[in-house]
Amino acid sequence: MQITRTESLKFERRYTYDLDDNEIMMEYQDIHKFKKLLEEEDEDVLEWINEQIQDPIEEYFEETKPKKYTEEWETDED
Repeated sequence: MQITRTESLKFERRYTYDLDDNEIMMEYQDIHKFKKLLEEEDEDVLEWINEQIQDPIEEYFEETKPKKYTEEWETDED
C-alpha cells in the first residue's frame, strides 16, 4: 500500500505603491474616507487606484517564505 501526504503551501507578496496625497484629496476630499473605503475594498476605490499606480517601489517588495497551512494524508489503493 502506498500512502500520500499532500502539503499545501502559501506565501504572501507585498507591493508598496506611492500615491500622491493631493490626488487622493482631489478625488475623495478626505484621507480618512479614502482609507476606510480602501480597507473595505470598495470596487470604485480599487479601480481608481489601479488607474493611478505605476510600478511598485522596488525596495519595498517583500515575499514571505512559504508556510504550510494544510496537510492531508490518504491511501493509494489499487
